Amino acid sequence: ARDAVHVGDIGGLGRAIDLSYAAQLDEGMDELPDVRDAIARKYCGGGHGGYGLYLFVSVEDRDAAVDQD
Repeated sequence: ARDAVHVGDIGGLGRAIDLSYAAQLDEGMDELPDVRDAIARKYCGGGHGGYGLYLFVSVEDRDAAVDQD
């Protein structure tokens, strides 16, 4: 994830987040809901819960996902 951020590789960052999320699921955490146009998702922090983090390619994709009913 760090290397992807340093070179501005959003796809690489998404893959790193997906790896972290897969580990969280393997530890027994509940699956997060799908959100339209998100390229990755995971829980923030630890302890089997907390806030979901979703990664989007653009502000427009993020805003459209937040505005969906």
